[in-house]
Amino acid sequence: MMKLSTPAGLIYLFLFTVLISCGRSIDMEQEREDILATIASMRDAHFESDAAKFLEPMSDSFLEVRSGNYMKLFKKESLPGIQSYFDSMDFLELEDVQESVVEISQDASMATYTGSIILRGSLDNNPVFSKLSWLSTLKKLDGEWKIIQNVNTSMPDTNLGPVVLERVKHQFANMPDSLFIQAKASCTGPTDPFETLVLSGRNA
Repeated sequence: MMKLSTPAGLIYLFLFTVLISCGRSIDMEQEREDILATIASMRDAHFESDAAKFLEPMSDSFLEVRSGNYMKLFKKESLPGIQSYFDSMDFLELEDVQESVVEISQDASMATYTGSIILRGSLDNNPVFSKLSWLSTLKKLDGEWKIIQNVNTSMPDTNLGPVVLERVKHQFANMPDSLFIQAKASCTGPTDPFETLVLSGRNA
């Protein structure tokens, strides 16, 4: 019987380990689909006002990066605040505006997801429209993908004009010259608030 303490035994053990490792092929496409399904479930949670479902893919503690700062958050402690936000927000649209990017490490232990969306809805009956992008870092924990870090950015309101116009052009691509778009805006002046009517035609 070969003793593993001998050089030949050690070589045998090494080759056996390599063969076992090679036999464990990783289905990267399946891993990618699992990550996309994870993100999709979080998106569905917005429309279902389900904070627990939204937080389910998060690790027990995770980093949140935004506005030049980062902080360590805990899933259980985050639940009430997110549920309160969901209860106050009526989500009408969460639309991808760029193709999502998924990168997975060779051993499928770590991954990143990058997405960009338009958010449209109303918060406490006030209209909300914003363009958001984020990067999530995921780690395989107990056989499941869990988010351990989120980096969030949002486009400043002052830069949203071209985004709105592009969406209008898309919706009214075949708009005849005789039609126009009418919008009423509530404004704040140096003394009193006022309203103004904005008309936009194809030839405007």
